[in-house]
Amino acid sequence: MDEDAEVFNRYPRAIAHMYSQMKNNRFGVVLGAGVGKPLGYPDWKELIQRIANDPKVADTDLLRILEKEKRPLPIQAQILFGRFRDKHRQDENLRHLNESEAIRILRADWRNIVHHCLYADAPPSTTLESVYSQFVDVVRRSTMTVNYNFDDTLERLLLEKKSEDERGYETVVDARLQFRGTRRSFITPMASYRGLVR
Repeated sequence: MDEDAEVFNRYPRAIAHMYSQMKNNRFGVVLGAGVGKPLGYPDWKELIQRIANDPKVADTDLLRILEKEKRPLPIQAQILFGRFRDKHRQDENLRHLNESEAIRILRADWRNIVHHCLYADAPPSTTLESVYSQFVDVVRRSTMTVNYNFDDTLERLLLEKKSEDERGYETVVDARLQFRGTRRSFITPMASYRGLVR
């Protein structure tokens, strides 16, 4: 028995329910944080370790203390950012700026560090497509997709696969905001991302 047939035999009611929900435009997709791991993207813990090891952050001693204290990973990221901000606030090129402008620049620097650490081992786009392509059609047909991943692989694939009259997707990072209810794909990075970029 092939793998697809086995899944259909084991979960016939669940599959029928999902098909019915999709037909009625009530189907949503939730992608867990581990989806990108086989592609070479780091998980939360590895990403924070990479950030702590980055030459601009260089705070592995602090990270060891936070791990020993069993601080949650989002809190570890926030504390690392706070230390990074405080350490670089007195840099020569920031000293003459007012506080809000300096913090804006430091947040941008932090985002660049996170981006570099996240995509350091990113695979070529052909590999991404071969792995994620199975999700794209389902995501395009679903009303909303909640994505717990930090990478934008799925969003890039949706843009590549969209027709000329489609928007591709809409990103919502604040669950309190209204968004359009048309049959578009909505990628929703969750609030945990704010632990990395504040």
